[in-house]
Amino acid sequence: MNFRKYLPWWARIGAKLLLSNLPIPYSWWRKLSLFRHGDMNLPEPAIDKFHHHFELANTVRPLPTEFTTLELGPGDSVFSVVIARAWGATAAIALDAGDFAMRDVQAYRRTAEVLNRQGRKCPDLSDAKDFDGMLGRLNARYLTRGTDSLAEISAGSIDYIWSCVVLEHVHRDEFARMAREMRRVLKPGGVMAHSIDLRDHLGGGLNNLRFSAARWESRLFKHAGFYTNRLGFRDLVGLFEEAGFVWKTAQVDRWPAPPLRRELMQPEFRGRSDDDLCIAGFQLILWPAEGTGKTAKHEP
Repeated sequence: MNFRKYLPWWARIGAKLLLSNLPIPYSWWRKLSLFRHGDMNLPEPAIDKFHHHFELANTVRPLPTEFTTLELGPGDSVFSVVIARAWGATAAIALDAGDFAMRDVQAYRRTAEVLNRQGRKCPDLSDAKDFDGMLGRLNARYLTRGTDSLAEISAGSIDYIWSCVVLEHVHRDEFARMAREMRRVLKPGGVMAHSIDLRDHLGGGLNNLRFSAARWESRLFKHAGFYTNRLGFRDLVGLFEEAGFVWKTAQVDRWPAPPLRRELMQPEFRGRSDDDLCIAGFQLILWPAEGTGKTAKHEP
């Protein structure tokens, strides 16, 4: 079922609210392509996305030949830990807000085979008997408690952090803490690359700005599969600056005009500039600030 194709944005909210409250496990929804967490369950798109973000990071701070990496929000697979090892990582962590990743070891072996055919040297997974054995073979970890799991990672132990359309889903009241934790675990010479989608994940506009904070931040809405934190570009980079990061944008996608009239927005959003409201998504590269903690600001 494709909600975007068959239903208007307001009907998608109703449908997802209804379906998300049925006593059905996520694995069942995934089989029906409902509530899927991205398209990272296929090797080729996962490899392309890792490669893209890795290259973005390297435009600012070239990563060492051997590095440690952390992906936020891997979704339906942890292919990224296989891919990272093929790119030279000595250790890899995949961190998510729940236990969503497939456990089929054969799927990870196929990913390794694709990488080997591309000329990448991937660890041999033929002797991995189960998911945990595969992670051990890769010197990888899969953490599933969201922001809380960052506390399990040692300070200054990660060279490279990345995510692909994930940070907009971090709960609004957790984002500042997550940014601080990312700064804590990142090495002084480390770097991050993130793709962030500010569209409403309902109809590709800003209809999420219609709702009051009390309703949008309610448990019902947060767990219905369409939640975004509604932080705008300026909000997000401001929180990263407060956490001690310098940043630059690699790409900014814009609407020609704000896709929602201000009078239809909640009052807290009406004060945003047209420039901010026209930013539909962007790619952000960040690295730790040095010295006084002052950060350089790069306009989108």
